[in-house]
Amino acid sequence: MKDPGITPYQFGALISSTILATNILFIPSYVVNRVGEAGWLTLFFAAVLDVTVGALLFYLGRKFPEQNFIQYSLTLAGPLLGSLINLIYLGFLLLAAAMSVRSFGDFITENYLPATPRSFIIYLVVFVAGVGANHGLESIARAGELITPVAVGLLFLIFFLVSPDITLARLRPVTLGAAVPALRASLVPTALFGECVIMAMLMPFVQEQRKTLLAKGTAVAVASLITALLVAASVGVFGAVQTGNFTCALNQLTRIISVAGFLERLEALFMSVWMLTAFLKIALFLWVVAWGLRQWWNLSDYRPLLLPLGFLLAALSEVFASNCPELLTYLSYHPYFALPVEVGITSFLVLLGWVRFRGKGGSAADKLAGGHR
Repeated sequence: MKDPGITPYQFGALISSTILATNILFIPSYVVNRVGEAGWLTLFFAAVLDVTVGALLFYLGRKFPEQNFIQYSLTLAGPLLGSLINLIYLGFLLLAAAMSVRSFGDFITENYLPATPRSFIIYLVVFVAGVGANHGLESIARAGELITPVAVGLLFLIFFLVSPDITLARLRPVTLGAAVPALRASLVPTALFGECVIMAMLMPFVQEQRKTLLAKGTAVAVASLITALLVAASVGVFGAVQTGNFTCALNQLTRIISVAGFLERLEALFMSVWMLTAFLKIALFLWVVAWGLRQWWNLSDYRPLLLPLGFLLAALSEVFASNCPELLTYLSYHPYFALPVEVGITSFLVLLGWVRFRGKGGSAADKLAGGHR
């Protein structure tokens, strides 16, 4: 692909922001509600599975170094089945973006701007994300290069500031018996981590593709570590029962910060982190869907697709759920839609690639070219 490309660091920054944008909002309360003090363990299971899926996508990306998911799915599965896979894949990414947009609208209106119509917030978010997507992947990656370190630093700062209020007695050791419930509860964070299947669309743009898997693993490790620390901090400060009853435990956590009676009520720290990563994620997903449609339909440019996709994204987010509690209820069912795409389709394409090209060296694209001579 003729494009300036992005660096492995920028790629990793985009992956970290994608994970944090949703995880820091709902995951701490959700996992603690399900498994109590063992909630942090669900992040470990989610990270392991996500890196495993990343390794499969890395395999496909190295086999097709000049192609993204939309292109090599057609190559491996044929035009009919490949088109169906592309439709499901892009539809899933649009649904994931809609969930982020709706989370943004609900959380802002219910906690900070109750007099503001939710639709106004939603369309404003989509507009800003559309402007970012219109500037292209390189601009989004540069924004991620700046935003992600700031977000990570602020989240570590929040953990450091609340650490004096943590009661260690509330953080009981996790027993072996808690591992199985934690594994079951990890389905939701796994599905949210798994949205990073967008790496299949980004790999052809990464300047040093061999470093992509390392960048992916590092990004997932950082994001899961931060989220696990915040889960533990929430339990240590509020206890498992109260943390599980919150809609967003991290928002409550920042409200109890007090440094020398001067530095207090630092919800702005949380809001700045979450809003920056959310805007970045929505812009990236909107670009990925538009770029995927452009390549699937052999269009000359993806930008004319942004306006209709933006309206579709806003409309889809409007009918997604009526409030935050309903959105949390949907999260329980999200893995049944997400994991078949993230794990199932990825594994299926890897299997097709392995069967078709086993025992032969070189890239898959070279072998196909050779087969048509």
